[in-house]
Amino acid sequence: MIDVNRDAINACVQLGYLYIDGSASNDDVLKEAGIMTAKGLVSAIDSDAENVYVTLSAKTLRSDLYVVARASCDEAEFKLLKAHADRVLSPYTIGGRRLASLLMRPNVVEFLDVVMHAGQERLLMEEITVLGESTLSGLTIGDVKSRCPGGVNILAIKKNGDPKVTASPAGKTVISTGDMLITLGTREQLKELEDMI
Repeated sequence: MIDVNRDAINACVQLGYLYIDGSASNDDVLKEAGIMTAKGLVSAIDSDAENVYVTLSAKTLRSDLYVVARASCDEAEFKLLKAHADRVLSPYTIGGRRLASLLMRPNVVEFLDVVMHAGQERLLMEEITVLGESTLSGLTIGDVKSRCPGGVNILAIKKNGDPKVTASPAGKTVISTGDMLITLGTREQLKELEDMI
């Protein structure tokens, strides 16, 4: 975590979390935090202007870095996307959608909460990327399901280079190197699939 807020830093100290006392809009601070080797960055500052500046700084240092940023309004979301944030989330929009979903589809929301947030529950949802040396490359979704007797579910596939995710892919869909699979299953089922990768 990078922050200048003393309360946040003190909480990190008490919990034993790693932190840097400084501004995330400073290139040197970002480098100290390891931005040059990081997988991604989350900018969740209360100030939209700061989030835009952090995103610009991060993308200037690493144009390939995956950046998720927080926005409080549509205008800020637009500016963050212009600053090349990969994803922009608004807590107010998410909260509103969740409230509506709880009203209209409470059982679906409860199921997703179990899958996504309960660490001790049986079902897990995972993203699995098909690597170059994977035995999955060249197989169809149907082939994979037949070779995983444990019963892992492949909910969706994102083909390499395609920005869209295809839900409920057909059994004849061919899996290629670089594709990303969204899967659902128990730890054992997911391990069975990961072992093939």
